Formats: sequence, C-alpha cells, structure tokens
Amino acid sequence: MADDLTLTRTPTAQPFHCERCNKDKKAKLTAQWHRDDGQTVTICNGCYGELLAAPHG
Repeated sequence: MADDLTLTRTPTAQPFHCERCNKDKKAKLTAQWHRDDGQTVTICNGCYGELLAAPHG
C-alpha cells in the first residue's frame, strides 16, 4: 500500500477536496493515492494514515 501513496508538502496551506473522506480541506500536507483502478486522487493526511495502518492482504 505504501508504494501506492505519495506525500506532497507545500510551503503554504492549500485548499483541496479529499476523495476518500469526501471533505473539503486546507493543508500543507496532502497525499496522492494511486488506486488500483488506475486513477490518482488527492487525499488528506488523516486518510493517508488510515490507509497505512490498514491490514495488508
């Protein structure tokens, strides 16, 4: 799973929409999730942590 995630940090907080929890956010740190369906979506740091903590199978 970690290979499917990329963290990005910007100098200032930027608005974005987390495609996993479906919330509008503003943060310096975001993650790009390269999903199995071939799409890459932006997710928040909280969802990033949940994906890393999820059991891998």
